[in-house]
Amino acid sequence: METQPENISIGELSRRSGLPVKTIRYYSDVGVLPPAARTRSGYRRYGQADLVRLDLVRTLRELGVDLAAIRRAVRGRGVSGGECGGGTGGDRGGGRGSLPAPPGVAAGRRCLGRHAGGAAWPR
Repeated sequence: METQPENISIGELSRRSGLPVKTIRYYSDVGVLPPAARTRSGYRRYGQADLVRLDLVRTLRELGVDLAAIRRAVRGRGVSGGECGGGTGGDRGGGRGSLPAPPGVAAGRRCLGRHAGGAAWPR
């Protein structure tokens, strides 16, 4: 059975994002994810934009960016669209022999630079 794009359960979002349900709930509670839609029985429902945001948040956390900076950035203009949207790389790293940055990392760096005080990023 195919899940509707804007009607993803928290369990399905966990499976797709690779993050534990508990982490997704925490990110939602502290404002990293926008408030989730709820079913009549109170279950959280998410959309494709939430999956994109979680992918960016996970990547930034793996790069060592603290949660407060990520929260400020994603509250700026939104990670799923507009000026901080999407991004498919484009950042080639920092010097001879370096590997390209994973997809979304360059976009995350630009977004955080705009909305979280312009911190310098390791390459």
